[in-house]
Amino acid sequence: MGDRRKLQTEIERTLKKVTEGVEIFDGIWNKVYESENANQKEKFEADLKKEIKKLQRYRDQIKTWSASSEIKDKKALLDARKLIEREMERFKVCEKETKTKAFSKEGLGQAPKADPKEKARNETREWLNGTVDRLNEQIDEFEADMEGLTVKKGKARPPRLTHLEESVSRHKEHVARLEQDYSSLDDRTPEDFLGDDSRRIVPDHAANLSAVEASYHCLPTPNDGDWPRAGTSRPTVATPSSFPTTILPALENPALFERFDGDVLFFCFYYQQGTYQQYLAARELKRLHWRYHKKYHTWFARQEDPKKSADDYEQGTYIYFDFHIMHDDFHDGWCARSKADFTFEYAYLEDELQ
Repeated sequence: MGDRRKLQTEIERTLKKVTEGVEIFDGIWNKVYESENANQKEKFEADLKKEIKKLQRYRDQIKTWSASSEIKDKKALLDARKLIEREMERFKVCEKETKTKAFSKEGLGQAPKADPKEKARNETREWLNGTVDRLNEQIDEFEADMEGLTVKKGKARPPRLTHLEESVSRHKEHVARLEQDYSSLDDRTPEDFLGDDSRRIVPDHAANLSAVEASYHCLPTPNDGDWPRAGTSRPTVATPSSFPTTILPALENPALFERFDGDVLFFCFYYQQGTYQQYLAARELKRLHWRYHKKYHTWFARQEDPKKSADDYEQGTYIYFDFHIMHDDFHDGWCARSKADFTFEYAYLEDELQ
């Protein structure tokens, strides 16, 4: 009975978010077609894309619930799904019109040479929108998890709930700062965009410092326990002078890490310690639903839904990444393995990474 009530509460919460999201989408849609300023119009189109992505995530969840035999009355779910799909069709129209204008013969014939300052601003807008979108996705996931956690009378608050609340608060702070940076882009001077480090433009307080700080929160240290490390001092080797001697700019691009497979991401995480690359690898692993266990310094992913679940742990079958190159018994590692009846205590769940 309790599980059914919890499910109904989650459904009602999602349907409310769908209604709010559709209202926001409609408001932005009107701004897109009312605006006569090219820069503002571009911003509104980016906002429209962000909102439709949110609605699409709700639609995916609604489709799952609609297929469940536990839910008898599905009319509200079907109505919400139709509402979202209507907005998806409207977005396609807007997107098609934007692309048609950008690539029309007339537009191409009259297009001026790209202004380096404006190009830099556009790249930054794209990065900011993508980052805010990812943070908002994580906020939605955290809040959904919080709905399932309860504080029982006379008992301490579940550690997992505290972690989630702190993460939501930090995420919202970052979103506010990023949105502030976005609104100030048009006021930036040329030097902000044409400096020596223009290959990767990020807002002052929202990216570099936060990224490095977040990476250190989950960085394994000797005090965490004895475990194989790549070593703190790396041996130097004589290499041909034609070999690269600095980090390639492409390796500092978050979008690149979305194309890496698991082996590459795990290598970056375990062998690029304390670097921006370790942070990007960890963030991508979390996006792929891997969870970092602070006690075992190991990444886990659910192989199936948990068999047992409580406020402070869950138990079931997990896939974990064995990061040892070779074990003491000479068995090879560096591969994914399965672990049945594993208890994942939330107190050991890394939940600081932004």
